[in-house]
Amino acid sequence: MPKCAWDTNYQKLEQFAKEHGHCNVPFSGEFRHLAKWATRIKNKYKTKPTSVTQTQLEKLNRIGFDWSSQKDKDDQHWNEMYQRLVSFKAKTGHCSVPIGYGKVNYSIANTLDHNASYLQLNFWIFYESS
Repeated sequence: MPKCAWDTNYQKLEQFAKEHGHCNVPFSGEFRHLAKWATRIKNKYKTKPTSVTQTQLEKLNRIGFDWSSQKDKDDQHWNEMYQRLVSFKAKTGHCSVPIGYGKVNYSIANTLDHNASYLQLNFWIFYESS
């Protein structure tokens, strides 16, 4: 990517971060191009770290650029919800979490990639009351 294009996109990302308080650009609306650019930067760095210069890394880190992929975030969220289910089962002896259990309910319907095949997990898990 030519340096001027990188600088232009970085400035847009920096402005986005100032306005929104984060660098997680949505893939919809006016920010679609910027979100694609940020994803390309993540992928380039992941596959060939030397493709992103030290100065670029420092600039991105300075504005709070999130280097994790959506899959990483989905996996982390799934694991957190799974641990809550394990905790619920330890307390109750079953996994049938009743609707309305806890203050907030969350549905897990994440698709996980296991050896290039997909496993769709659909179940409800609820936060316990504090």
